[in-house]
Amino acid sequence: MLNVFREQWKITIVVLLLLPALINLGFWQLDRAEEKKELLAFYAKQSELEAVPLISLISNSQTKYRNVTVTGKYDTDHYWLLDNQPRAGKVGYEIIMPFNFSDQAGGSKTILVNRGWVSANADRRILPIVDTLDNVVSINGYLYPLQVNAVIKHSHNDLNVEWPKRVLQLDNDAVSKALNKDIETLMLRIEEESAGAFTTQWPVINTQPEKHHGYAVQWFSMGLALLLLYLWVLFRAKN
Repeated sequence: MLNVFREQWKITIVVLLLLPALINLGFWQLDRAEEKKELLAFYAKQSELEAVPLISLISNSQTKYRNVTVTGKYDTDHYWLLDNQPRAGKVGYEIIMPFNFSDQAGGSKTILVNRGWVSANADRRILPIVDTLDNVVSINGYLYPLQVNAVIKHSHNDLNVEWPKRVLQLDNDAVSKALNKDIETLMLRIEEESAGAFTTQWPVINTQPEKHHGYAVQWFSMGLALLLLYLWVLFRAKN
């Protein structure tokens, strides 16, 4: 048997490298599934709480997904078109707009409001026309973290110079720099009944736990197939 391993040393090295990697990927997907379950449970718990005024909250981990209400004015001169946001098979944008409000001390604060989804024109040069709201309004929604994709590099750079700016993703630093002011760390996803809302109904997470379980099964299956193939090669070599 030792001679067989010596003859098949190249295949053995490949298996020793690939098999642990496939197993680790499977367990990583299981961990991701557990994280998503905990996130959905936390969201469900937060959504059951009564909406509170935004100015009464202190920013911490327990404010995420919390239902809030806030009164102020949209900054209709500056907003972003979050690109690559398909809905029901249609391409479109999500409208991200600053919302200025007063805190308990009477100071001015700004939070980003995701006003929802609008369809995109087939001609990429034609941007959607967003209704302006210049008066003071009260809006409801829940707090949500800005989504940053580590795979997309430098995506906060504007794809067009003038406002509105079309982007692939946003982060707090890029927004603060563009507006020349500090903003709240969490964004507000608006309710459909609130003033200025477009199409809302966002999924809490993009990938459900069940899909991660499916990915885990695929990685484990590939590992098992690799092991069985390796044993078959050794058996054939021995005989």
